[in-house]
Amino acid sequence: MVWYSSALEVLVLITVPIYASILLMLWLNRRDSILGSPFFVVFIAAGLSDIFVAVQRACCTQAPTAFFYEAALNSRAMATICLATQRHAGTTQCLGTVLLAFNRFTAVVFPLRYKSV
Repeated sequence: MVWYSSALEVLVLITVPIYASILLMLWLNRRDSILGSPFFVVFIAAGLSDIFVAVQRACCTQAPTAFFYEAALNSRAMATICLATQRHAGTTQCLGTVLLAFNRFTAVVFPLRYKSV
């Protein structure tokens, strides 16, 4: 593996607790008038997906190659679990990005088209 790929993985895992604390703060203050908007609801869902992808990648890619390479990668069950969760996590991440983009699109376009929304 290339050295900068490992460095990026370490940086991602270092920032996961920070990201989780931001999501927790948004969740605890979701009753607020501003933080209760649909944008932040989608943002929390997409953020949980991002955290799951980071943890899943560390558990299925980095940990097996660092600690128990042969046993993990030769196991059919481990490979099936990793590939299934990777596919579903990636799809969820893409769906969250599309929903955030659609939310921002409607926030910009509809106020421009209509005087009163």
